[in-house]
Amino acid sequence: MREVLVRGTCFEVTATRIEEGVVRGLVAWGGFVSLFAPGSGVPSKSSNSNTSNSNGTNGAKQNFTKHGNIRADGGINFAMPVPLGQYSIIYPHGLPVTAGFSRHTPIKTKLKLDDIVEVVETRVEDGKVRGRLSAIICAAGISRGWISIFDPSCRWAKFVGRDSSGNGNGGSGKGASGHRHSQRGTSGRKLDF
Repeated sequence: MREVLVRGTCFEVTATRIEEGVVRGLVAWGGFVSLFAPGSGVPSKSSNSNTSNSNGTNGAKQNFTKHGNIRADGGINFAMPVPLGQYSIIYPHGLPVTAGFSRHTPIKTKLKLDDIVEVVETRVEDGKVRGRLSAIICAAGISRGWISIFDPSCRWAKFVGRDSSGNGNGGSGKGASGHRHSQRGTSGRKLDF
């Protein structure tokens, strides 16, 4: 074991494999991490004895163990994928859209509070989950670029749904278009903006 990730760590999975019945992901910086262990398809009786905590998605409650949350099929999620699809901007001071993946590339435009964008790929830079946008229409014309979505301590955009083509995550580490996307660990190493 190389290191233990703290809860809330954002990391990028570049490939997956099944190892002793557990789906494991190759992390971009090296090494593998457990993503989830499938269940039997029947909710386990032990899941009822765990304390229930909010996982922050749509107000839903889920049961958590020491190392992950229990799925409806009795399996355990150790990390949650970041979905691809439509996001609403919740940052009120103009969210920068940068030309490239790095937040240090030139700013092309700024998005306003409540703007809706389509995220088609996610990556992690310095602990921040960044999203690549499909074309956006702005004052300067049609533009493409990247935004910061969230990090362990702050959120700039919230997921509101999948696009009309059904893009979203299937738990495979890649969106329907085949692009990589990120995971947020329910147990992981804390990184900063």
